[in-house]
Amino acid sequence: MKLPKQSSNHTQNTKPLSWEVIDAQDYFSRLSLDVAAATDRVIIKTMVYKTGQTIGQVEDALHRAAQRNVTVELHLDRYSLLEMGLPSLKALRNLRESGVRIRWHGHIWLNPLAGRSHTKFAIIDADVYTFGGINFKESSSSHRDFMLRKSDKALASYLLGIGPHTNAITHFPRGDVIYDRGKPGYSPILKRALELASTARQITYVSKMAPDGQLLKYIRGVEGDVFYNSVQSNRTSLMVKLAAVLAGRGIPPENRYSARLGYLHLKCLLIKAGDESPVVVTGSHNFSSLGVRFGTEELAMVSYDPALYASLKERLP
Repeated sequence: MKLPKQSSNHTQNTKPLSWEVIDAQDYFSRLSLDVAAATDRVIIKTMVYKTGQTIGQVEDALHRAAQRNVTVELHLDRYSLLEMGLPSLKALRNLRESGVRIRWHGHIWLNPLAGRSHTKFAIIDADVYTFGGINFKESSSSHRDFMLRKSDKALASYLLGIGPHTNAITHFPRGDVIYDRGKPGYSPILKRALELASTARQITYVSKMAPDGQLLKYIRGVEGDVFYNSVQSNRTSLMVKLAAVLAGRGIPPENRYSARLGYLHLKCLLIKAGDESPVVVTGSHNFSSLGVRFGTEELAMVSYDPALYASLKERLP
């Protein structure tokens, strides 16, 4: 595959991308196996990092990969330092001593919601896990969440090259990758989501947070369902409850999600356009105006692949 062209347009008659959806319950075991087989490089980026029994399996695989001279890098959000705890700091030190390079992203400000690096991906040789929301912590393996997996050298190169000068929208066959560098008050991901929602016939909204702002207005005007964590649930973190208050959202449609199903952490919009064609917006963005207001680095994809639309739809309760 040739390197993708920089474009804000999409092509709907090209061959669909072949994505494998990896649920949170399987993610860390699959990642460990891929890392164990790596021959060239392992690059992992996550916002939250907290060691534990499940994460320890990946750490062991990273240790062994580094010792056999595979390039291994772990990219973390700087703010995660403040919530790691001593066991995680010790685990990072052990990784560094075995040859793993630790790199830091984002900023530490007084506002814990601002300046964070919220992107997540893993690259093992040419295999890529991305466009999902799974963090590196023990509880993530029990969340309702996923990552998309594909062997794609061009996509791997793109993710490794993300930086201050990366175009907001990069065209790949059957979809657009959207990079939000975290400029306060502006998000190309939410902007594109609003453009798609404005002409939609049906919208299924899934996020850990309830919809708000203009997106909520579009959702209320068409068919569809909304799935999010209730602020009344004791599973919902204090940070999410605070964010809901600060977002100043209106009254959303009836929530189809129940706390008894576990913590909902995946983020996607499943849209049916006016001509019935399926559109998927998926990635790290929660579609909340709050993160946009303060500025958070995010990564998402807009896909026109019917198979991916159907696969994600099947995962909804």
